[in-house]
Amino acid sequence: MSSLNLLNLKNKINLIPGKLMRSVSTEKVDVVNSFELGRRKRFVRELLDQLHEMDSGESLLHLEMVGKVSAHLSRKLRMEEEAVEEIELFAKLHDIGKVGIPREVLNKPGRLTAEEFQIVKTHTEIGYQLLNQLEVSKLGGDIVRYHHEKWNGQGYRGLSGEEIPVAARIVAVADVYDALRMERAYKTAMTHEEAMEIILKDSGEHFDPAIVDVFLKSHQEIRNIYNTFLN
Repeated sequence: MSSLNLLNLKNKINLIPGKLMRSVSTEKVDVVNSFELGRRKRFVRELLDQLHEMDSGESLLHLEMVGKVSAHLSRKLRMEEEAVEEIELFAKLHDIGKVGIPREVLNKPGRLTAEEFQIVKTHTEIGYQLLNQLEVSKLGGDIVRYHHEKWNGQGYRGLSGEEIPVAARIVAVADVYDALRMERAYKTAMTHEEAMEIILKDSGEHFDPAIVDVFLKSHQEIRNIYNTFLN
């Protein structure tokens, strides 16, 4: 990253509304010193509430669902429960960097221009730098920074295959699934079957085939998670 781009990034982080930064700064010691004691859950909840108040462009329902589906996939991959819990928590913050993106770009109802898309892409680095300042978790930083990478190397930063941290690969599937299922200003909601078909089609291109395999084998459970949470 050039020095000019880095300066612009730092300016964006510094422009994140003061209320959020005050909330974050007061929690820093608690999160670092009691990360394994569960108080991180309160931190994430308070941060999600702040994001909602600031109209960050992400609904709390979407963030919660990405966390639930990510946790489900992690368990099916036989990850340790401590890692599952951490992935669920930070999956909810995967788009935290969108607080540094202009509202008129995030909430634009139509297709983004090439320039606007480049602006939106910076949210992964903005979010990573924000979490890095908090010294919260490497895994959390990996999720925020790399969840838009693609298995074939055509993602935001060009990582491919197992270069992409596994937590980010998991969240990538959960994020796209829920985005497809949700109604947006510019699109209608897809059915579970339609979303599943798209994820299967992108196996080995966008998504890690092993994670897609787990997704497909447990898709009825994922459907139930989604329906239960909505109801």
